[in-house]
Amino acid sequence: MKKIKFLILFLVLSLFSPNILWAIDHDSFNGKTIKIKLFRSFELFTKKEISSVAVGENKIVDFVVLDSHHIRLVGKNEGGTNVIISYREGGYEEYEVLVDKGFNVEVIIGITTVPDFSLKGW
Repeated sequence: MKKIKFLILFLVLSLFSPNILWAIDHDSFNGKTIKIKLFRSFELFTKKEISSVAVGENKIVDFVVLDSHHIRLVGKNEGGTNVIISYREGGYEEYEVLVDKGFNVEVIIGITTVPDFSLKGW
């Protein structure tokens, strides 16, 4: 019963959170790129039991193993690195992790006070 509740909870979370990735097996996700905004987190769930996690450059990404199937990655600085997840039953997965500031778009609505002013051709 616990496993069913757990599965339903993660399915619901994955529908509402764009920053969740399900790692299924080594071959299908090898070389997968994960993009994280600076100072944001990314949730990664695995079907296999995790034995260890290694980060190439810990100044860029930090991680927390929350349980044997759940890792949280946190973007600390801009740049790129890799994360390798090893499994108890053997095998591993490697991910490229890119951290950037993200883009904020501002829309400014106003009145042009100079009639000859134009951004045409800019």
